[in-house]
Amino acid sequence: MMYVVEHSKENCLLKGVLSGVMGAGMGISFGVFFGTFEGCHGEMLGQTTAEQLKFAAKQTVICTYRRCVNYAATFGILGVVLTSGICWMAKWRGKDDQWNSIVSGAIAGGAWGGFAARKES
Repeated sequence: MMYVVEHSKENCLLKGVLSGVMGAGMGISFGVFFGTFEGCHGEMLGQTTAEQLKFAAKQTVICTYRRCVNYAATFGILGVVLTSGICWMAKWRGKDDQWNSIVSGAIAGGAWGGFAARKES
């Protein structure tokens, strides 16, 4: 584990992968938090209260899972693209200034837009 931490400062690919894993973890935690609010609103199917609660719990789990996957993919991709881009720009240009973050942010925004457009079509 210490090897990964020590060498992540030098290796852009490793830094990007770590950022993607951490972004996916953050996305999962956001998905769990926000997915529970989305659960079952509106019509409650079932005759008895127990059937209605079972339906509502099932819908909440389904919505939470979908939200987790969506957020994990989004934050993971953004983490990989942004962090790798900043690192590679700094190595390519030979200096570490705000332009690395600006250009990498534009690239990450384009990747996010492409990812969102792919899902809608």
